Amino acid sequence: MQRYRVNYTALFAILICSVVGSGAVYGLWRFQVDRNAGSLIERAEKLAEEGDYRQAEEMYGQYLLVKPDDEEIMVARANAWNQIIETDKNIRNEDLMRTYTIMEDTVRKLPERDDLRRQIVELCMSGKFRLYNDARKHVDILLSNNPDDKEAMVLRARCLVRGGDAGAESYLNKLVGFDPIAGTFDETKAKTPNA
Repeated sequence: MQRYRVNYTALFAILICSVVGSGAVYGLWRFQVDRNAGSLIERAEKLAEEGDYRQAEEMYGQYLLVKPDDEEIMVARANAWNQIIETDKNIRNEDLMRTYTIMEDTVRKLPERDDLRRQIVELCMSGKFRLYNDARKHVDILLSNNPDDKEAMVLRARCLVRGGDAGAESYLNKLVGFDPIAGTFDETKAKTPNA
């Protein structure tokens, strides 16, 4: 009977080549993905400039699959959806819900972005959504971040009035400095006298 010997040198060389080869293939793949991601952004920005927000949003979405933590692109995607809602004449209910979902998701991931939060307030208060309680929650967050924000106070008043809140009248009176008992205005007590 013949005995076989293991050539440990060849086995070790094959193992090393496999590990190094796998690392090289992974590195090449990663390089290609990063390079393609950059071209996705260039194409998306060009499409957005041309007014094709649907295609731009799709490109932003593909990019975020590769780099999900890119805050600038998250904001650009949310803005693209906002533009779709504003400019597209053939809007579907799925588009409305997708816009709302992406805007909410972006605001949750980037809570310090008050500009996005204001956009979602306007979106919630628009005639397409009429989500006044959701809008008020976002306005309350804006006011907790900056209690002296007069614009946010006015937004809150709009939310209360449109939502039919019972406290809307008293809140409005405080904003403009109106004393309902005396029937007079006092600008010194007004939080937003020129609103």
